[in-house]
Amino acid sequence: MLLVLLAPCKLVYIVLGGLLFLIPEEKFGSKKRRRLFIGIGVASAILFLAINNLSAIKGIFFPVVKEIKDENRETFYSLSWVLNNFGETVLIYMRTLVKTLDYYFRTSLGSLLAWFRVPISDYILFPFAGCLFLSVMPKETESPLKINRWHKPLMGFLCFVGILLVFTSMFFSWTSYAESVVIAGVQGRYFIPFFPLLLFLFRGKGILLREEAERKLQMTVVTLSSLSVVNAFIAILERSPA
Repeated sequence: MLLVLLAPCKLVYIVLGGLLFLIPEEKFGSKKRRRLFIGIGVASAILFLAINNLSAIKGIFFPVVKEIKDENRETFYSLSWVLNNFGETVLIYMRTLVKTLDYYFRTSLGSLLAWFRVPISDYILFPFAGCLFLSVMPKETESPLKINRWHKPLMGFLCFVGILLVFTSMFFSWTSYAESVVIAGVQGRYFIPFFPLLLFLFRGKGILLREEAERKLQMTVVTLSSLSVVNAFIAILERSPA
């Protein structure tokens, strides 16, 4: 049901429906019920997605020209262009990742708030990133999770496809044709729904959090959140006219 509700909201996050395959068979009672449940969920999501995005789907398969100002027109990429220039398309994706990876990382953690007008210090961001990493590590007080060998490869694949779809959506809808272009319009916050899966890929037996470490981690997050509020407040005051 949640997958059906998610599908019309953001097309690129439809891949998170692949998490259905991580649900253990015993939760369904039988293989037949598991396949039926997953099949209905995926089919319903695709149906709602197609109905809700008919115009967008049509725009992908045909060249799109958008009017910018007066007589000026800006040409956007289309699927036909990609098929005829696949090598250049791959180069655009790779160039975008190399040139803007740092920007995606920082903005996904909230480095620029209020439409990129309020900066948050790296002294807050990087410790917060460390806390996110430690938050997925196993704790001494929790029961061990049952993880099959194919679970992490599946999660990695879902993240890869989801991130690729984020780039592709902005490539077709927001990036105008130019030489040495990078994909425009992508923001770090678009990758936040994939964070749990990305972080979970690093979960293992190498790091085990004790009970006191877990409490300290919680206090650190609260402290960093408070510092970010103070940092944002000061930044707003500095930008305000005297």
